[in-house]
Amino acid sequence: MIHKYWNVRLHSTGQPIIERLQQEADSDATDDVRETVRQQEEEIEAKVNWIWKTLSAFEEKSATCISDMLLHVSNGAYVDGVMAAKKFIVHVELLFAAADALDAQLVIRTPKGLTYSRESKLLCKKVVAFFALLTQSQGTGVRRLGVTQELLSLVTGLAHYLKLLIRICLQGALKLERETRSSTGLTNFLTQVNSLDARLEEEAQRDQAAESARLVPRWADACPICDAQVEDKCLHLNHMSFNYSCMVCRSCNADLRHDTRNAHWSKTKRGIYCPACAAAHSDAENGFEQITKLRQYVHLLNVAHARLMATLRSSGALPHTSGKNNLSSTDHNRHHSS
Repeated sequence: MIHKYWNVRLHSTGQPIIERLQQEADSDATDDVRETVRQQEEEIEAKVNWIWKTLSAFEEKSATCISDMLLHVSNGAYVDGVMAAKKFIVHVELLFAAADALDAQLVIRTPKGLTYSRESKLLCKKVVAFFALLTQSQGTGVRRLGVTQELLSLVTGLAHYLKLLIRICLQGALKLERETRSSTGLTNFLTQVNSLDARLEEEAQRDQAAESARLVPRWADACPICDAQVEDKCLHLNHMSFNYSCMVCRSCNADLRHDTRNAHWSKTKRGIYCPACAAAHSDAENGFEQITKLRQYVHLLNVAHARLMATLRSSGALPHTSGKNNLSSTDHNRHHSS
């Protein structure tokens, strides 16, 4: 099943491991050997079942979000479409966090980590394109898109790249297991993916309007120093994104790119300062958080989602409410978009 759906074999050898174990058990062997083989079979079957149940459930729930996005938007129910998209972003965030964790472990123990840049970037581009389509429809006054070829292409692309990323993560987890002779990496990956429902519930309790308000300003995704879009690993401070290349003291030109703990930001001077120069600026603060490429991709998705919500509110398609439980209140909001 795992090989059929994700094109991943649990072991690199050509012959399935359970079949080999059965052959070993059938050969002239002692009872102790047969018992050991039986236990190994049970462990492998349990692992196969856990992988299958966890990843297939995650993919099925993702598919439901994608289907909801298509149906709601094609019917003009933009509120519901936006909320389904927010749920999908939670799925992406969870998978990307699991990928980051695997990558960090693989980099330590193997020559290279996971190879996911292309797939993750294309997945996020599809989501942003979906948001752009909704924004465009608002601008042209189209209330009902219908199932267009462009919309179908976007949602099928989401499913495709999500499946590829699941496969890449599973391959990485199994590779880590082979290299370390420990199932910790695989266990942690599946446990993280299994936390989806709890993560969705946590997201549903947030004040969505307040969260969005922090992400609408320009500096959420453009560096306040160089004004360039921040699309790779970067630094965050107070909901702002900073490029590593800008971590240079404005006063003495001290290079802080590899010492970001000592970098201080002055809002009034709009500049970076080293600890010594920061003493002259009362509002200078440190605490920059290092953000991986995948985390920044998720951040950019949330920025795009927040700006779409702002557009929908200004057009009247989305109610001007606090939106604390918007993620789980699509039925309540449906009448606003019909």
